[in-house]
Amino acid sequence: MADITGLSIVAAVLGSAALAAGKRIVERRRARRALRERPVLDATTPEGSEVRVTGVVRALDETLEAPLSARSCVVYRSRIYVRRRFGATAVDANESLRMVTFALERPDGSLVTIDGKHVMLDLDPLKQKYDPARSNRLGLLLGLSIRGLRGAKYEEVIVEHGMRVSIAGLMMKDLSDAPPTGESAFRDTAPPALRIAGDATHPLAISAAFAD
Repeated sequence: MADITGLSIVAAVLGSAALAAGKRIVERRRARRALRERPVLDATTPEGSEVRVTGVVRALDETLEAPLSARSCVVYRSRIYVRRRFGATAVDANESLRMVTFALERPDGSLVTIDGKHVMLDLDPLKQKYDPARSNRLGLLLGLSIRGLRGAKYEEVIVEHGMRVSIAGLMMKDLSDAPPTGESAFRDTAPPALRIAGDATHPLAISAAFAD
């Protein structure tokens, strides 16, 4: 009887892990497909088009502290996977996802602003052991009880300053605050600044850098 109970527990844990892994794979494939299907941003891209841009992440005025790893970043997604009840194979993914506006520096040195609240991530989770106090604090913030965190699995994905990534989203043109230069300064407005935006219908997609 004890052996059967032990096997049931092992099966439940493995089942939960498999379901969590399956969820991650589906999400990463969606993000990767969105990036692969978008054309590369160039000078002829019309405003409102879905495009892909590759570059190095540059933090602006505001940054975030990832709740599990305590690392400074511009995007984080922290997850806790818990079984719905003892012995169940179904698993719930409770998550905290935040993003602040940041810039992407392109190979030519130009900057593109990245802005949005909805994002899909095709990035590897951090490989580190998380502090139990931080894990419990995140669980409480997500409305979970400490008791309910027994056997939970934790995962965190971040986008931080200096990372080289590819991002897909809607290309927008904003009027630049910088004054125009040259002889036409009194007649012309400043060139528009480029921004890649995301919303609920067209979320941003972020992955490791594509070979554009």
